[in-house]
Amino acid sequence: MANTGDQIRFSALGVPLGKRGGTLELCEKNAATSFTQVVMASTGRIRLRTGEPEKVSLCAGH
Repeated sequence: MANTGDQIRFSALGVPLGKRGGTLELCEKNAATSFTQVVMASTGRIRLRTGEPEKVSLCAGH
């Protein structure tokens, strides 16, 4: 089964299923300008991105 819009699936070995990575944007409850993202590569590698957003944050409409 592949990854779809609202879920990420992993195999029994912990490898992400599907060929795409994804980004999870974390929004602070009382701050429309917060910027923290968890970025997952298609290989399963995870990195944390913080600081100034390169584009309009999805949190702005939160």
